[in-house]
Amino acid sequence: PPRSTLFPYTTLFRSLELVAEAVARDGVEVALKDVPIGSFGKFVTVDRGEIEGFRSIRTLMREYNSEPAPRPLNIAVFGPPGAGKSFGVKAVVKSALDANLIEDLTFNLSQMRDPSELADALHQVRDVGLRGKLPFVLWDEFDSRLGDESFGWLRHFLAPMQDGAFQQGQILHPIGKAIFVFAGGTSVRLADFAGNKTDDFRLAKGPDFASRLKGHVDIVGPDPRGGDPEADPYYRIRRAILLRSMLLRDRPGLFERNGKIARLTIDSGVLRAFLEVGSYKHGARSLETIVATSTLHGKSRYERSTLPAADQLDAHVDAAEFMKIVERYVPEGELLERLAEADRKSVV
Repeated sequence: PPRSTLFPYTTLFRSLELVAEAVARDGVEVALKDVPIGSFGKFVTVDRGEIEGFRSIRTLMREYNSEPAPRPLNIAVFGPPGAGKSFGVKAVVKSALDANLIEDLTFNLSQMRDPSELADALHQVRDVGLRGKLPFVLWDEFDSRLGDESFGWLRHFLAPMQDGAFQQGQILHPIGKAIFVFAGGTSVRLADFAGNKTDDFRLAKGPDFASRLKGHVDIVGPDPRGGDPEADPYYRIRRAILLRSMLLRDRPGLFERNGKIARLTIDSGVLRAFLEVGSYKHGARSLETIVATSTLHGKSRYERSTLPAADQLDAHVDAAEFMKIVERYVPEGELLERLAEADRKSVV
């Protein structure tokens, strides 16, 4: 019989590497039956900090939506570049509220040149509210520069966040009910942002901005915290969840289905490389690009031959390291079962 019917994954696979492989192949529901899982629509996480953060902001959103409110609900999301901040928070709002009642808007402040463009964006927010929808507004890279001024956008949000209105000329425009989500581009944690002690941050009204936030979540991303895999060995499991979700979405033909269970068919070396490579240069976007540039159309198995060329890989990972992991020999199947049995007997 298959080994998954003989022993629970978390008992048989003592190493996190093997647990992560099981998550990628069979899903968290099968591989981590006794582990708390945060499921928010299409976003799934087993990181305790992310679970608590997303549950908190989901509760805030539901309470806010159920009551009259004179000003926006202000939430922040932080994480390294490519961590999936916008994907995660959008999944949470869709799991918290009726999708038919909300309308998404996204504005990247690093691409705006002056405050008049921010006023134009806020008018779009008002228009959504006037149409009877609840605006869900993602302010991406809100902590970017405005011209020569560090954190220059922060002071322009103080009145909209606190008073629910913005000034344009001599006219004060009420915003109405809205959910503002501020996605950080320079800080990976709220503590890093709010704890900034520089004069630039203080002069930009950074502490006042931070005090107006009602909730936040720090997203970890696919690489180890602080670049230290020994201090954060669970990065492999985060990668496994990401990889599986991307392939389920974009390459469903790679999965063998047995009732509700979908098993990923993938070369073991390829899977190990995705999970164990030192870092992704652009976070989750790099992982996604490697999948997208693999020749998987019409394939039923993710083979080594389908991986992108080395120069394409090298734009997103250390290609030499990645391929070394792919080619590394690791015992599998019956040999692995014999080794596991011998290990159990030696422990007894």
